[in-house]
Amino acid sequence: MDKTTIMGFCSEVCISLSLEISVKSIMDETSHNPDAAASVQPPVDDRLLVKWLEGQPGEIQSKVTGDKLEELLAKAALPRHVSGNACIKLCYFIEQCKSSKSPLLRSLAYSKKTCLSLFSFYIEWNEKNQHRSMRQVVELTSDLIDKNPDQQTRTAVKTSILERSMSIITHQASQPLVKPAFKALECFLSKRTISTQELIDVYRHHRRATSPVSSTETAEFNALWDCLFSEVFEWMALADISPATGKFLVTVFRELRSSSDGVSSTNLTASWQRWIREGLRRQPEVLENVKNYLFPSLFKLDRPGSLIFLEDLNKQGSVWDMKDQEFDAQSLLQLAAIETGKKSGLIEELSTIKFNQKTAKRSAATIVLQEEALSSLLVHASDTVRSLAFSVLVSSNSSIRPFSSTTLTILQSSMGILYCDSDAKFRNEVLSNTKHMIERLRGTTAFMVREIESLSFQLLPEHALSPQERQMTQHALEQTTELLQGHASFIEWYISFLLGELIPTSSYQRHIIALKSISLLLRSGILKPNSQFPPERIADNSTMWPCTIDFFNPMSMRLLLDLLMDPFEDVRSSASKILKLALPDDFTGGELVEESQVDFDTSQPADCWENLAAVAQNASVAKLVASCEGNSSGMEKGKSLKLLRDFVEQAQAWSKKTGRADYADGAGRSTSLLFSLLPSINEQTNFLTHLVEDLETKLCTAEQDLAKAVLDAPVHGNFAALNFVWDSINHKEIFSVDLLEPLTNTRTHWDSLQLRITLACARIWEVVKDILCNDSPEGHLPQDLDEGDVIDTKDLLSYSFRAVHESSNLLQTMLDKIQLRWEGSLSPPPPEIFSIIGDLTFLQLSTLRHRGAFSTVSLTFTKCCALTQVEPQIASSAVDRLQSWYKGALRCVREQPSTTRRSAGIPALFTAIMAAQAKVPSFERVMAELMAMACHATKAIESDEMKVYQVHALNSIREVFKSTTLGKRSERHIAQGFGLAVDSMKSPKWPIRNSGLILLRSIVDRLFGTSDGKAVMESGWDGKSVKLHYDGYGNMANLLDDLLKVDPDDSESLAEPALGVVQLVLPALDMIRRGGPPPSHKKSIFKSIASHLGSRIWHVREQAAKTICIMMLNMEWKDSVLALLETPTKSANLRHGLLMAARVILERRWVLYPGTTLAGFADLIPRLQRLSSDDSHKFKSPIIINSHIELSVTIAEFLLSHETSNEEERAQLCEMKLQFWNIDGASYRPTMPEILQWFYPNYLEDPTKYTHCYPSMARV
Repeated sequence: MDKTTIMGFCSEVCISLSLEISVKSIMDETSHNPDAAASVQPPVDDRLLVKWLEGQPGEIQSKVTGDKLEELLAKAALPRHVSGNACIKLCYFIEQCKSSKSPLLRSLAYSKKTCLSLFSFYIEWNEKNQHRSMRQVVELTSDLIDKNPDQQTRTAVKTSILERSMSIITHQASQPLVKPAFKALECFLSKRTISTQELIDVYRHHRRATSPVSSTETAEFNALWDCLFSEVFEWMALADISPATGKFLVTVFRELRSSSDGVSSTNLTASWQRWIREGLRRQPEVLENVKNYLFPSLFKLDRPGSLIFLEDLNKQGSVWDMKDQEFDAQSLLQLAAIETGKKSGLIEELSTIKFNQKTAKRSAATIVLQEEALSSLLVHASDTVRSLAFSVLVSSNSSIRPFSSTTLTILQSSMGILYCDSDAKFRNEVLSNTKHMIERLRGTTAFMVREIESLSFQLLPEHALSPQERQMTQHALEQTTELLQGHASFIEWYISFLLGELIPTSSYQRHIIALKSISLLLRSGILKPNSQFPPERIADNSTMWPCTIDFFNPMSMRLLLDLLMDPFEDVRSSASKILKLALPDDFTGGELVEESQVDFDTSQPADCWENLAAVAQNASVAKLVASCEGNSSGMEKGKSLKLLRDFVEQAQAWSKKTGRADYADGAGRSTSLLFSLLPSINEQTNFLTHLVEDLETKLCTAEQDLAKAVLDAPVHGNFAALNFVWDSINHKEIFSVDLLEPLTNTRTHWDSLQLRITLACARIWEVVKDILCNDSPEGHLPQDLDEGDVIDTKDLLSYSFRAVHESSNLLQTMLDKIQLRWEGSLSPPPPEIFSIIGDLTFLQLSTLRHRGAFSTVSLTFTKCCALTQVEPQIASSAVDRLQSWYKGALRCVREQPSTTRRSAGIPALFTAIMAAQAKVPSFERVMAELMAMACHATKAIESDEMKVYQVHALNSIREVFKSTTLGKRSERHIAQGFGLAVDSMKSPKWPIRNSGLILLRSIVDRLFGTSDGKAVMESGWDGKSVKLHYDGYGNMANLLDDLLKVDPDDSESLAEPALGVVQLVLPALDMIRRGGPPPSHKKSIFKSIASHLGSRIWHVREQAAKTICIMMLNMEWKDSVLALLETPTKSANLRHGLLMAARVILERRWVLYPGTTLAGFADLIPRLQRLSSDDSHKFKSPIIINSHIELSVTIAEFLLSHETSNEEERAQLCEMKLQFWNIDGASYRPTMPEILQWFYPNYLEDPTKYTHCYPSMARV
């Protein structure tokens, strides 16, 4: 019984009956003995079952234990939300059995069947149920093997496990099994359950037929490991498998190293270096995964070998000598190895100062870094080179190691280049390295201050030092002081540089990376302490900055406030977060500083660093800190928060004048900032009340005259401001149940304001719902509005969407705070608030037609559904709230017309209800009802095409499969959904066929993911490990087989045969092409695909050709191509498909295996010449002739462009050119007529018949 059958048909109740049935059968046999029958009853508690079994006869022990193991395995195989802790129970039961007093129970626990069942369970389910207990399963399997008393069973189990694991990692099984196979092997090797010798012995047996014959045993041993590591290394290219692959490779090397002698250890060091070089030569794109998952562990494990590796890389070609664009894969490997080596302590900067304090013991063997050479690499054209060079420059295995003056100079000259890149991945890498740089600056400045204090203390008169010692100490003090001053100057420059990047004319890239860098710097502890926003937690072993700075001066405040109105949301958000670190006094001042008044040379927020070294030289850290903290920013004192109040007024004026969403968002953020800085609860209450009253005034205007509201009173800015303000409120303080009497009244007032805000969201919905719920909201104008010059549909739609969008965001924030009050033992909010929000969002989501609007509302409704599971049951309506929404969603499916292809917000209703993880309605119940509605048959003669409720059901199921929240739960329904999509595409109604096709596409995206680029998708399956584990998806293999058997010329079940073959066959071909065929149906599917090469539809023939190429990758390519070309046929369509398939196979083979492809051309070209002559007379079709030309040009292009270092291949290539062109010379480029005459000797007799084929030859 496969696992899909277990998942689909074995519910928890049915599984548990197996134990009762087995016991009952035994009780029937012992019914003549009442006492014996009474003793057969098993205990209810599973923890007591083994103890009870020990007192039973052997027959009962064997039967009940076997049934219990099957039951626990079946339960553990269910999805995690269903299985619960069944996996832990399984391991506990086997642990009890193997330590039982009963020999029979122990033998059952150690049996081969039990061990292999556990291993199979781990391999097939670890990827879908990734939790800690799965690790417990593989460790238990290891323990059962190690402690197995039967040597024969132990050997048999290990052999079976190794053989299956080897077949998986050598591309003979489905790809999803590879990662757990590597994890299992790594665990077994680490625990010495299996040895490296056993591993390589099984691999030798696995490839005995193709294993090369070696002259010596050692050579054969090394060749086997080379072959194994070559196959394993291919998995390093996949991001999800590479961590497990890297860990496995390191574990194998560690075990080989621990079991070898000194000479063998040296050979092993050379081996892993060779494995990495060869792997990167074949797959240069895996360098990043090698750097992350192989180098760190290998460098730590084999330090001497790693040093040799780094030196050897340098000898082959130093990156320091590279010019401009000369970087290749070898250079990138060297640079990546240098980066890891520097982080591991293998590479260090040249130290010019000998410090007085005791430092960590330095390793005897290190490589000195040539820092000067990195200067050119930091401005290299390749972003990979720049990122690696930056990391090499700032990384170190010690956070207190000072930068050299050369490094600081290089950073200053290159920082502008690093901080302006348009690639988001590169910017993230730069930020990561910037964080390391800041941490190192913090550690090294603190260390040097302590060093200066120590040296100054030694130079005091009361300490007796010899003149020579005093001179040496004085010299060390001067050097350290100079170095510290250099770091202080760099920090001053760096802060000034970051502020310079914030000017309004800078690009988005400069803005965002500078803002994030400023945030990293300020939160590292360098900013003056702020009780409201303390710095980020610093690790216990980290140092503290030796002083603090006043960052917020008039210049920085002006720049940051301006960025609150930036067009990009993340820039506004980052600027707002930085401004929240400022103190209220920082916003005290007069008019806003004009941009022309900003002086980047004189207005330094870090002026306190100028006296850092001088203060440190006085040997008083206390004076240092006092000096730094005492340096004020020089801001004029004035009215409290005047700077911020003025900015808020200006921002609100700009927002009202322009109506822009970014201005409204900026005004809201500045309003929230002002609210959070108000000194008292009363002022905050008055401020919030004023915001609500202003919103209500604008709502009255909208209710009376919508056109006037659109022009003069936009409300989205008010909702945005309330959203940010409500999010900034400290609810734990305001709504605590232990408040004093004066604050109780404030809490009541705030609850009333919350209710008024909720009602305001409902009021704006009543105003704009007619616009957003129209089937064509883009061009809809309500009847009560006259079309004129004052307002148009664009303005009206913009006003409506933004109002609903911002009000829904506000409701989401309010729901978050309601949950906080429910779960945080705070005073509960008025119950009607949650009721109003839930019903309002349900109504909006069920009726909206504007895609942007219902996308926002769907998030709000999802939170409402989730909160029903934590809502206090203080009202009877709370119990039935989710159930009533579910019934309402079903009514929407049955009653609403299917006016949109994707059913608008109805699918989001179901995904939100299912994501709540409620018992009623449960996920399984909702899914079953949707499947039942979608399967309901329809007739072509039925009424209106717009009232097809199956469309809503299909779209809802599609949304379930697309949802990441429901991913684990919907996994078991994929096969059923696939079958439903296939059946729907056969419907006589177009809306159902269309929805079925969209559902099928969503399932394909779910199976293969959407992260692959176009090139990966087009290249398809590599002919090795099947990407899909078809056995885990029920009858999907059968469905694919049936889809490909659709005959376009005889399809009575299809309303439109031609359209049906496109909609049914093409998705199936695409799945086979991308994932590989199911092994159980490979022959049948190959036959079906071959039949589609003769389809009447060109696109079907083309896709069938690409798919059949994928299935023939592992066959003998020459025989396969010849078999295709020589297939007898009278159909021009089939001949065209066969020629396309042959061309695709040659192109694919050329890319993957150029050497073996060349060898078959000598036999292929003469046959192609004869076939082209026959086809030109038989079909007389220009399409057939053009296909022959395409195939010929593919061969010619290969012969002209192929380069090889193999002397035998080179001689063969020259011989072929000489044979067919009759011209000797590797550099000769034949003309088009010569190429045509090569393949078609009759070309010169009638060249005009080939003129339409010239575009095919243009690339040659």
